Amino acid sequence: MPTPRIRRATPADAHTIAALAAALFPLGCPANTPPADLAHYIRTELSPQRFLTLLQDDRNHALLISVANTLAGYALLAPSHSPATIQPPAPLELRKFYIHPAHHGAGLAHTHAPGPLHRLHPR
Repeated sequence: MPTPRIRRATPADAHTIAALAAALFPLGCPANTPPADLAHYIRTELSPQRFLTLLQDDRNHALLISVANTLAGYALLAPSHSPATIQPPAPLELRKFYIHPAHHGAGLAHTHAPGPLHRLHPR
């Protein structure tokens, strides 16, 4: 397998991430999910505009994982709501983490994501 490449997403990646998200989201849903419900969620929550808004907010962080110049997955992290006793910076919460089925079993999620995810957040 070619060496995976991990990089931070930019607003210019919004359409690419939305296309991958729209393709992968139904795979994680129950088989009996009404197609109209899937289409509505994809249209409203996984649209290019929605990802653009997320990527333009500096509090959010997104990583793209590519293999052979093809997007294989993405991760989205956002600030979590933490108790007042937690000192800044606030912890990040992993909101989305998807790997395309063509890359399942190749170790992308296990071996390539943890390091970059940890480096996103300053200590």
